[in-house]
Amino acid sequence: MLNNKEIDIIRKFNRQYVIALGVLNKKIFKTDLSWPEGRILEKIAEEDEITPIQIVHKLKIDKGYTSRVISQLEKKRLIEKIPDSKDRRSIKLVLTDKGCEAYKSIDIRSNDQINNLIENLSDNQQIEFYESIRHANQLLFERKEK
Repeated sequence: MLNNKEIDIIRKFNRQYVIALGVLNKKIFKTDLSWPEGRILEKIAEEDEITPIQIVHKLKIDKGYTSRVISQLEKKRLIEKIPDSKDRRSIKLVLTDKGCEAYKSIDIRSNDQINNLIENLSDNQQIEFYESIRHANQLLFERKEK
């Protein structure tokens, strides 16, 4: 079991990484999108015809808040709602052409951001950093239920 000093080091990393990624900024990469809008836009881009409730579950965010963000994305003409072909009571979310362009821009800037973060590391340090992140992700988020 980790002691408080070790937990403090993890918390310090979390705080520094949040700052490095710019998550505390109101807008993502100087766009007119908030971070939650950007994250939901990304999830819609990653999943073919995802439903709002699937977004709630996958991103673990409040249903009402998700609904408001989806409405904002729809008003910005980045997404559209289409009826589910299997269940007419349900809707699926898809990116518009404008939404695809916004997503691609955010994706490129996200990659650039990570490259800028690690550019001063040697090749071996970059690989070590990658392996550490991959391992942490595996330990925390990819565990199989036994």
